[in-house]
Amino acid sequence: MRNELLIAFLGYILVSTCILVDLKIKAQLWKEILWASFLSCVQLMGVAFLILVLVKAGVKVLNLALVPLFFLNGARIARNRIKGKRYRKMGSLFIIFLSMLSVSSFILFLYWLFGILTLKANSIIPLSGIIAAAGMRSLSLAFNQYAMLLRDQEEIILGMFALGATETTVSLYLLRDVVRGVATPMIDTLKASGVVHIPGVMVGLLVAGILPIKAAAIQFVILVSVILVFITIPTLTLLLFIKFYGFYLSM
Repeated sequence: MRNELLIAFLGYILVSTCILVDLKIKAQLWKEILWASFLSCVQLMGVAFLILVLVKAGVKVLNLALVPLFFLNGARIARNRIKGKRYRKMGSLFIIFLSMLSVSSFILFLYWLFGILTLKANSIIPLSGIIAAAGMRSLSLAFNQYAMLLRDQEEIILGMFALGATETTVSLYLLRDVVRGVATPMIDTLKASGVVHIPGVMVGLLVAGILPIKAAAIQFVILVSVILVFITIPTLTLLLFIKFYGFYLSM
């Protein structure tokens, strides 16, 4: 237990360094960094204990039932990035959750079909967590990008409507830029994998004794899955927002 506390203390030395840099450059992120680090530490410890309990229990149905909770929590966090009051809180949360659940369930099903995922706690919980986190990050980036485009290209959008463009045409015009902005960093990550860095899942599999070729193949599939998430979930979510709430020049 002493070693674990020492490692956690190291983490907060790094957090303190981030805060000092933030205070120096006055980016005003230190409060969010501090709160996020606290939540992360508590949640990770909680998940670690949960996995231990579930592994000992060995109830696969219970493991599967916990997966939607990851998507719901991710949807809730992503929903907080939306500032516009025209989007009703529960309705928009349901759209985000539905988008995350549908795409992520398809990916996890393929994982199970090809033997990457099992219904054991130490398999389904980490893998579903990776996909849920990717969906949450993609939506947070997409909402920010979409709001920026609506603000910066308002005159162009109004001109398109004036010339008879439909909401679908304008939406696809904006979605191209949104998807490009959201997916490009992940594509760069895919290019750099194995050359610039070795991703965490592969490291974990190697440490666990999995054959390097198999670990590399699984990591490749996960990276491609994340890119799929970064493209499809924001696209589906924003199209559903426009369908149910109409096209607003604010978000």
